[in-house]
Amino acid sequence: MGSSKVGRKENRSSGKDEVGVNVGEDSEDVEMISKVDEAMRVMKSSEAEMDAKRNQLQVKLKACLQVVQNQCRFRKPDIKNMNLLIREFGDARYLSLVFDAFGEILKEKKLQPSIHTLTNMINACVRCGELGRARELFMKIEKSYDLVPNEVTFTAMLKGECLMASNMIAAMKLFSTMKEGIDISPNIRTYNTLIRGCMRHGDTHSARILMNELEQRSFTSLKRKRSEDTIAPDSASFEYYIKTLCIRGKIRRARHALKRMISKHGIKPTPPVYSSLALVYALLNQDRHARRAIRRARRSASGTSHPQPKEFSSVAEYSKQKSLALFNRLRDSDVLTQCDSIEQFLSTYPDRDSTVRTKICETMRNGWFRDHLVMLSEGASRKNTPAKVPSEFWSSRIDVKMEVCSGYGDWVVKRAEEERESAHWIGLEVRVDRVFSTWSKAQMLQVSNLLLLCGLAEEMMKKCIPDSSLSEIYVNYPDPPPPDLLCSSSTLVNDAFLIESARVLRPNGILVLVTDNSGYAARMQNVLLNHRSRFHSAIESESFQTEHPHYFTCALPSDYGFSYFDAMWKNGNVNRRFFAKLVKS
Repeated sequence: MGSSKVGRKENRSSGKDEVGVNVGEDSEDVEMISKVDEAMRVMKSSEAEMDAKRNQLQVKLKACLQVVQNQCRFRKPDIKNMNLLIREFGDARYLSLVFDAFGEILKEKKLQPSIHTLTNMINACVRCGELGRARELFMKIEKSYDLVPNEVTFTAMLKGECLMASNMIAAMKLFSTMKEGIDISPNIRTYNTLIRGCMRHGDTHSARILMNELEQRSFTSLKRKRSEDTIAPDSASFEYYIKTLCIRGKIRRARHALKRMISKHGIKPTPPVYSSLALVYALLNQDRHARRAIRRARRSASGTSHPQPKEFSSVAEYSKQKSLALFNRLRDSDVLTQCDSIEQFLSTYPDRDSTVRTKICETMRNGWFRDHLVMLSEGASRKNTPAKVPSEFWSSRIDVKMEVCSGYGDWVVKRAEEERESAHWIGLEVRVDRVFSTWSKAQMLQVSNLLLLCGLAEEMMKKCIPDSSLSEIYVNYPDPPPPDLLCSSSTLVNDAFLIESARVLRPNGILVLVTDNSGYAARMQNVLLNHRSRFHSAIESESFQTEHPHYFTCALPSDYGFSYFDAMWKNGNVNRRFFAKLVKS
């Protein structure tokens, strides 16, 4: 894709280097050439690494098939090795290899797929964001392969429904089929998967049903009278449930759940439980309860130790333990940051009867999602939300800018706060819990020039944003797609998104793409090459031009801003960023 700076010779007669870059004397251009060159070198290296990984896995597949063929000569072959291989392919998110391995199983007459085979395949589809293929496989388990799904199979499928569907309806129907239609007992992981899905969608109704059932099962043995069938909620169950209630402002139910968690089940609350309660208490003008929850959150987060793993049985186990320690450390850091912002809000607006506090409290009680500057997709809420964006938002006198994948809102709220008088901002995010986080931060900082959209990017852009209405679009750290799928339903920056972005941007509008994943940067680079008639790179100038556009540099502007995900990767010692600034042609 690009040429390395090392060993490059300048063409003196033409004033160009070997890749066709006009070499100027400006030091900024020289620095930019270096950053672009580094980005292209890393992206090319990443593509080579992905190809090498794929080749390595293909060698494993061939070796496993050879073992199976040898077994077929003397006895019935064992499917276990193939199942383990499919699981490894799925964990690495090489979905095409998963289906290649499955195809080889079907070719061998003596080798029959087991329920573990199909379960591993469904889980691989879910990990790769392919919900449609997961559903197709699930439907074939009984009809095509005469197998019966188990609790692990259902949990994998439920995870996909919770992560990728627009609401919890399909997941709850499947859960009912699991219990009543096939009579399979869900385990604690099944319940936690569903309750976490409720948190993502803000579905308190389903969460309450699940939690009541789970708590009842913790004290009642099942008809099968096996001790392993009696399960109880754990700290994750209560954390997801209480956070779901907090998202909808159900503070009384959340408080009762906390009491049951401690006194009835003897479970120690996690730091996010207290910080979630503190936030909603503050928004509802219950300052005394808010400050008490803040104290408990700080004590819980500060008292948690996160030692690095020292003993491990394998490299994979070490990596898992290290990732868990990093996650907990970042989680507690985020809790402490949230406590700071809540305390700042209470200090800035100490009078609970003030206009600001009263308005926030009323909006929270009536449903924050009914705010005129919040729009949820039809599937994201059973409650009524505003039908359209307020007309004053599209005033021609002021720029309108948007962040896609706005996450927990740190970056977009900060930018909107800095540009209160000069721009309107839009934050677009698919998860309800993250939209609530963004809304609450905007309320505490009294940011009123921020519109929040909840739903799929292309869907909400088509529904809510007129032609040529935006001056800038930012895409910060989108989830990277699987390494071996050029086009996947989980890929945000694709042809359709770029076409839609070109539609809503004004002439000479800006599109900014940021990722820390070199493989994704390489893919976006290749997709952008197909849209040269719509976008050109803003980093190119008269003194820095390329025959083939190189869109990404290996550094963020110093004033770019801060986000939750950016903090995660900085704390994880991942410092390289890939930055592309594009201009609508």
